[in-house]
Amino acid sequence: MAVASANPVDLPVHLRGSFLKLASTAVPRGTPKVFDAALASVKVPPMENGRLQLAEWIASPKNPLTARVMVNRIWQHHFGAGLVRTSSNFGVRGELPSHPELLDWLANEFVESGWSIKHMHRLIMNSATYRQSSRLSVATADRDPENRLLAGFSVRRLEAEAIRDSLLAVTGEVDRTFGGSLFAAENKKRVTMLPNDQVYGSRRRSVYLPSVRVRGYEMFSIFDVSESGQHVAQRSQTMVAQQALFLMNNPFVVDRAKALAGQLMERSASFDARVDWLHRCLFGRPATDREVSALSAVFSALVEDEAAAGKAQAASEVSAWQHIIHTMLCSNEFIHIR
Repeated sequence: MAVASANPVDLPVHLRGSFLKLASTAVPRGTPKVFDAALASVKVPPMENGRLQLAEWIASPKNPLTARVMVNRIWQHHFGAGLVRTSSNFGVRGELPSHPELLDWLANEFVESGWSIKHMHRLIMNSATYRQSSRLSVATADRDPENRLLAGFSVRRLEAEAIRDSLLAVTGEVDRTFGGSLFAAENKKRVTMLPNDQVYGSRRRSVYLPSVRVRGYEMFSIFDVSESGQHVAQRSQTMVAQQALFLMNNPFVVDRAKALAGQLMERSASFDARVDWLHRCLFGRPATDREVSALSAVFSALVEDEAAAGKAQAASEVSAWQHIIHTMLCSNEFIHIR
């Protein structure tokens, strides 16, 4: 409706917020006078509604607040907390930045890069700060228990969407198609969904799954996805039994373990090589000798149990690998960044 407005007009102020009590004169379109001390006011041409001018004013290199807020959000995404922890409040009631010079430098770099979010992601993730170990010494943890000075990397859990995408990615099942919609229904015809809706069975990346207020995706709600109708500065991270039970019992997770077990059987017949491949695939690192030894004992016991239940040797081995992979998918190392 706003885009289609062909005849913009100036509107009077609603006195005390009431549309029934209007000021006697209209207010010209532009920025509030209170901003004039910090930024030049916006001049709106007579036959334009001012939205373009407002956008240019917000994203102006002369407006440092926009760049600072944005790079702080990007930093929060990668580290779990922003340089300013009140990421939706940079005012006098907000928290001061832990590294003010760094925040200024990042904001300036963001503007000079042409407001490139990809550039900021690459810059932060290639930094020595991001690549630090999460294993802090006892002395360091005592001096800075909240790790606000970034002496090491703060362990954080993946977002719900990233957990789902990771489960699909490790099996090679993720659909990387860009764009489009998963809704076949006409606009406004779909107002509710069932937990087993076929849309949720899609292999598309989680960013394409619908956000329906009446009935959200079960996995997302369990792993702390925020309400789509509310402004949330930062998602909460709970640790509840339902999360572990979901990973243990949900068919989506079980099927991923089954798919990966099938792929593993097609690889090298060497047990050590298979265990190492699993750790590289799921954890991004090679397996240690201790892990290989422990899994060897577990694998032998599982195969014996499956064989005792009447399964053939090949089927027993596949089932044993599925149990091992399922356990690894439920582990903290898989769903956390450390």
